[in-house]
Amino acid sequence: MRTLVLKKTEKVSGLIVYYIVFLTFVLSILGNVALKRLLIRYKVVDRPTARSSHTAPKPRGGGIAVISSIAIGSLLLGFCSITLPENIFIVGIFTLLVAFISWIDDYRGLSPLVRLAFQFFCVFITLFNIDAISLVPTTQIPNWIIICGLGLCWVWFVNLYNFMDGIDGITGVQTICITLGIIVLSATGSLPTEMVAPASIVSAATIAFLFFNWPPSQIFLGDVGSVSLGFLIGWMLLELVGSGQWAAAIILPGYYLCDATFTLLRRLLSGEKVWSPHREHFYQRAVQGHLTHSGVIVRLSIINLCLITLATTLAQTYPFLAMVGALSIILVFLFHLSRYFKRRA
Repeated sequence: MRTLVLKKTEKVSGLIVYYIVFLTFVLSILGNVALKRLLIRYKVVDRPTARSSHTAPKPRGGGIAVISSIAIGSLLLGFCSITLPENIFIVGIFTLLVAFISWIDDYRGLSPLVRLAFQFFCVFITLFNIDAISLVPTTQIPNWIIICGLGLCWVWFVNLYNFMDGIDGITGVQTICITLGIIVLSATGSLPTEMVAPASIVSAATIAFLFFNWPPSQIFLGDVGSVSLGFLIGWMLLELVGSGQWAAAIILPGYYLCDATFTLLRRLLSGEKVWSPHREHFYQRAVQGHLTHSGVIVRLSIINLCLITLATTLAQTYPFLAMVGALSIILVFLFHLSRYFKRRA
């Protein structure tokens, strides 16, 4: 009898999660419809420059709808007593703070130093509140070094996510693929099932946004979306590490990590100002070589499906082999993208 009651309770909880995920999707759709008009009315638009990958002004700030719908969905999950990671609401509060300062940057502009200082503040306060030391194996390394290392990695990931949001659909597809990988890991028992609901919420809100951001896009995420999603996904990857899934935490965002890092190193070696805007990421150079935005996104989706497969299968038993396989796939893809730029030359 007790087993039957538990199964019924789990089924009801599952249905509630499905309804809330669907509601999050709908809210994100409606939010983007309303935002598109408001942003145009108040002239919050991204105008093309020599370093842009678009040719016409587009409203910037669709991330407001994405982050707001994620926040509402997460609150509903909590109110319905759905099992969630214990630190999700601390992370949620600081995600909203990051979104707020990023929106100010979208609307009025902030100096890079102010943005970076605020990001460091939010990351380190969050790390202290979620007991980040427990996320890494016990070592002889002093705790303050571990915290500093995690903080630097998280801030780099937040900015990396923002840097890589340079063409239609790319961050939407990347976010969906990472959260899909997390959902599969949770569903197969490799992760605590409490990660399924938040990953599904983020995925639903982003899928809805992709209807407006798929090439040719109608609206951009803006920093309010790309920076906040980078913060949120960064936390999810830390949770993977804390569950022993360190290889999956590296493989799932592997393309973004490699493209951004290799581009940064290339610009450093060339003596360029790495903080200045540019169009030198591999995917941007491919677009300059006349590969369409949708062409890049479709190819990236296929690569990400390969990475999800590695992260959810081979990485569970042979993590180093899975990482070598993932790196090989990504390097081949980067070479493929670079060929388009060379053809133009």
